[in-house]
Amino acid sequence: MLAGEMSSKPPRLLVRRPTIDDLAAVARAAGKGDADGRTIRYWVSRKLLDPPVRVGRGYRYPLRAVGQADTLARWSIRSQGLAMVRCALR
Repeated sequence: MLAGEMSSKPPRLLVRRPTIDDLAAVARAAGKGDADGRTIRYWVSRKLLDPPVRVGRGYRYPLRAVGQADTLARWSIRSQGLAMVRCALR
């Protein structure tokens, strides 16, 4: 503890949660060139991507959603099948 500090609690780490635009950029970088916010919302509605949570005034996605968006963009549901893609997302 530094001089002048009154608490023995460790400092809270700031975790930057991704926005819908961040996830769309991840999907585009992974090979899904036409990914946008609508794509991300569709994946959330199909329960393939973790839903956003309210943070302050906006909504942010959990960090796990970055890996999910990357996996969904790289794996084709048509060629792999929905069950296989769901298994890869776990």
